[in-house]
Amino acid sequence: MSSRVGIIIVNYKTPDLTIECLRSLYLEKELSCFSVVVVDNDSQDGSFEKISAAIVSEDWSDWVKIKASIYNGGFSYGNNIAIREFLAVEASPEYFYLLNPDTVVRKGAINELVQFMHVRPKVGIAGSRIETEEGQPLHSAFKFHTCWSELERGFKWGVLTKLLNRWVSSQEIPNEPVRTDWVSGASMMIRREVIDQLGLLDEAYFMYYEETDFCMQANRTGWESWYVPASRVVHFVGQSSGITNDKMSKRMPTYWFESRQRYFLKNCGFIHLVLADLFWLIGFISWKLRNQFQMKKDTNPPYLLRDFFLNSVFVKGWRYLSLLTMKKLKNNKFAMKKYDIMYVEGPGDVVDSFFRWSNKEDLLTETSKTYSGQFFEFCRKNNLKAYVVSFHNKKSSTETEDFYVENRPKIIFGEGGFYHLSQVVYGLRVVILALWIRPKYLDVTSGVTYWFVLSPLKLFAIKIVPHMHNCLWPPGFPPAGIVRQILSKLDGWFFRRIADLSVCVSPAIREQIEIVSGKGSRPTYQFRPQFYRKDFEFPPLPLSHDTKNFNIVFAGRIERNKGVFDLLEIAEELKNEGLTIEINGGGSALEELRLENKNKKLTAFVTINGNLERPQLLESYARAHVVIVPTRSDFDEGFAKVAAESVLLNRPVICSSTVPAVDVLQGAVIKVPADQISLYVKSIRKLMVEPDYYNELCQNCEPLRDQFLDESQGLSSLLEKILICKGE
Repeated sequence: MSSRVGIIIVNYKTPDLTIECLRSLYLEKELSCFSVVVVDNDSQDGSFEKISAAIVSEDWSDWVKIKASIYNGGFSYGNNIAIREFLAVEASPEYFYLLNPDTVVRKGAINELVQFMHVRPKVGIAGSRIETEEGQPLHSAFKFHTCWSELERGFKWGVLTKLLNRWVSSQEIPNEPVRTDWVSGASMMIRREVIDQLGLLDEAYFMYYEETDFCMQANRTGWESWYVPASRVVHFVGQSSGITNDKMSKRMPTYWFESRQRYFLKNCGFIHLVLADLFWLIGFISWKLRNQFQMKKDTNPPYLLRDFFLNSVFVKGWRYLSLLTMKKLKNNKFAMKKYDIMYVEGPGDVVDSFFRWSNKEDLLTETSKTYSGQFFEFCRKNNLKAYVVSFHNKKSSTETEDFYVENRPKIIFGEGGFYHLSQVVYGLRVVILALWIRPKYLDVTSGVTYWFVLSPLKLFAIKIVPHMHNCLWPPGFPPAGIVRQILSKLDGWFFRRIADLSVCVSPAIREQIEIVSGKGSRPTYQFRPQFYRKDFEFPPLPLSHDTKNFNIVFAGRIERNKGVFDLLEIAEELKNEGLTIEINGGGSALEELRLENKNKKLTAFVTINGNLERPQLLESYARAHVVIVPTRSDFDEGFAKVAAESVLLNRPVICSSTVPAVDVLQGAVIKVPADQISLYVKSIRKLMVEPDYYNELCQNCEPLRDQFLDESQGLSSLLEKILICKGE
């Protein structure tokens, strides 16, 4: 579909008018090079079939194409479908022409706009003279709305109109071309370069104010908008929206008020929005009183004052104010899409994870399937558009047709009270982002923020689904201190009253949720971490118990609260009994651990490898008699996938009592009270001297393996069951 002009008509339950519009365009084919995309905005009244039949019967197929929208997303949404269609072809148009379905173009209307813009490269947008069927001109060139134009709009008083003339939105209708602030979207020509620079129309507007907003963005980037009266278009006003000047028995729709509020907030700011609403109310109430005194007929839509007030900043201001901190408010590309679900996770690099998932690189670099990767897979399988965020400290983002993925760093203000403030502030940022995106579901992983901070979203019917990868507190070490206890109470309230449901990775986490939420807690569903079957389908046999050295392997973050320094003390106790330890991983304490290992003269017994690639890590596991997870009591541990990897390789695992995996791996795990080094030594010594006990643990690994290789027990399948199949 190669042409100089791409014409876009968005139909909604006006098939006869759309067909008449196409007939008027057919008469223009000799004057202008153009093609047309008609978008049926989910009319569900036979419009698509009727227009399609007309295209065939009239032999228009070579220049008209019709597309069906999956739902009625409004004016911008429908136009954007067609713009994307035009942009997808190799020779995309030089101009995009937005034309209402309830219009008829006069002879030469399209060519006049094209020629006018062709000789004026600074003109990015041009609009036609809109007129009635009898040829009477209608307002179609305007000044931007301000609080002063709203005051005049409410008063409708000639004296005030003269005083505020420079701000009046509807100016006198000129007979010559004139530069203006914005033109009517009923007939609006847009230069291709403007689309390239600004992006598509803002789909957050359902109807009204979208063309005003687009002209505003163009104006701010240096493009001019012009009114070209030589281009004449008949507009049967309001036939597509149902709101006409002579049909004021119909109330103004809610989306008109929402579009108006969005325009002022986005382009002028919150204070200006307050003034605009206040001035309109003052003006309109004054006009009402004057009108009643003069006993004149009220031609306004019914209940206009009441509806305006209920949708004003004075009633919904807290919602509008929440949008102020959105830094992308002025030019946010992601708001042009409708996202079904928003997913917020912890400190991992979710952008990198998305790239690896998209390119299937996880298969090469990971032993386990990342939670974010499983979430991406869930969205892809169920055709969901997702907005995904992590608080990784490297800010970056990427975007595809179905995903917007970004790392949005969390600023930590300090320790103690400053840390709590950091958690609250980041949570409020998530709330504001969710209010702007308005997904149906908000899925948030543990550790992102304090749960109670998300509670305002319940008022907006956003379903909140916590993903609990970590315990609420280390098992066996309930919250101590007034702050932790208060947070625990708030957690209980959140899980009881706010969360729609929860998902978690272990029975221990589910039990903690039930403890804090008490009677009436919302449902909590479990899933299991998943691993690639090809890595573990044929695991190496357990090492013979009578090999020279009994080798223990640790894999994970090298931090004090992960218990790695305790491993050095264990090695000191057992180094003369044939014990060796391998430590794999990176972290802030890696060099300190290496130094202490050297100072304790344990390098012959303790090997510190640092980070390993997947093949080398699997080789390290293969050298192990047993894997150890010695997490200390001051760390809220996740499932500990290392423990699952050990069992998948038919190696038993020694776990701190704070590790949630303990309850899932019973029979193949030795549970040791956290921080008790002497008990770790005792448990290891028993393994070393009792081969039957060790072999029994190895044999018990086999029946536990399937849950970590069966996709039906993973996160993706669980989300499909509880969010899609059950329709929670």
